Amino acid sequence: MIEITNTHVFAELVTERLALLIATQRYGRKPWRKKRVAEYITGSEEIKGSVSATTIGRLLTPDYPQQPSDETLVAVAQFLIIMGALSERQLELLAEAPVFQPLGALESLFGMKDAEGQRDFLRELAGRYRCLRAANDQLLTLDLLVSFVPEAKALSVIEAQVLYSMPDPSDLRARTGGFDPNMVAVVERDIARKVLAERGTLITAGTALASPDILAFLHTSGRGGYPSIFSAETLIYGEAGAVMQMSGRRNCGWSGEESFPKKIDGSLPAYEVIKALARDLEYHRPLVRKELEIQPPVSKPSEEDRDFAPAARTSGEALGKAAFEIAAAQASSLDARLSLALEWGELAAFEDALNQGANPNLLPAGETDPLIFQLADHGRRGWIDALIASGRCDLTVVDRQGLRPSHTPGVYARRIATSGLAPDLARQFAALSSQLLDETIRQLGGDPATLERDDTENLI
Repeated sequence: MIEITNTHVFAELVTERLALLIATQRYGRKPWRKKRVAEYITGSEEIKGSVSATTIGRLLTPDYPQQPSDETLVAVAQFLIIMGALSERQLELLAEAPVFQPLGALESLFGMKDAEGQRDFLRELAGRYRCLRAANDQLLTLDLLVSFVPEAKALSVIEAQVLYSMPDPSDLRARTGGFDPNMVAVVERDIARKVLAERGTLITAGTALASPDILAFLHTSGRGGYPSIFSAETLIYGEAGAVMQMSGRRNCGWSGEESFPKKIDGSLPAYEVIKALARDLEYHRPLVRKELEIQPPVSKPSEEDRDFAPAARTSGEALGKAAFEIAAAQASSLDARLSLALEWGELAAFEDALNQGANPNLLPAGETDPLIFQLADHGRRGWIDALIASGRCDLTVVDRQGLRPSHTPGVYARRIATSGLAPDLARQFAALSSQLLDETIRQLGGDPATLERDDTENLI
């Protein structure tokens, strides 16, 4: 019997291999369906355990709000190995790097004990936190999802940072009470109405080292670099005893830089703006100001942040457009223009470069995997749509671990859905993962309609 580590990474690998088998292979001249897979597993003498068609459907749905059982994953993995769709070596590679292994060494270093009080503290920290940062006509929204993992005695962290250009900064500032995180619904409505234009996205994930004396979120963003550590220097508790607000500083840790430019506007590439605005953060749980009766911050900028004061929106946009056009004009090739458009958050220019013949499968500088992996890891849906629309993006490719572009968004969807913290965000990642997997299946000559995923709208 094979051994597994029941993680979202493992579940997503098994799911992807199962989906490919169902959609592209036949058995005894008949196509696979989830019912047929369930019947084979249940009736096989080689496979221990049984599964139902309903269980298979849930497994195929990344945002289903319940992690599959050990028995289900073992049975499906055994089935895939018998069918040649999965190798035991692939499972060994995943088992060799458990998610929380680095955290154990840090716990030993700081002499942290596994006591019930420590676990209570971790439970208090778990939750969904939000932050808004603005400078001139640039707005950064941050969503921090922290969930307690009892078996690992640790916290699991996912952070989504999305940068937008604001057409009227003073109006949005007034409608959100100076970009109060508790007014994020106002921002979300503007996003839905396309009032705010998305420039860039950075998704990070990791674990957290936490005790009453030290709290640090250890982030990695997959491909493209940008590891970081957010150290929480201040915690504020609500009446119920749970942490309602945290503030601190992010270790720069981005591309070896030691400082960030203070002038934040559209004349900087999108990633530079994200890194600068995300340096010092103040995260809030919803309604924190109401519970703690904290007064909104005075809108007048401090001496340190004088360059963050609102400016005429046309100046930042004009400077940014001019700077990008100069850089694009000096680009040595269409591929270089494609990379520049991504760096600056210029989607139209990105699409134009693809239409003119830029390579949608190019390797970003310093990377070993094609661009589609980086975009999938960061959840950049519009840019992925552009690559797929080119008709030349190869989604059958795998990375060094044998994983496909749909893998990381699927892992995020499962982690968030299981935590129950942000079902809307889980659905977004699940939709992206399904889109990439469906396109992979089409390129392999299969039919995605055979997957029979469950509808999670009423389950989460």
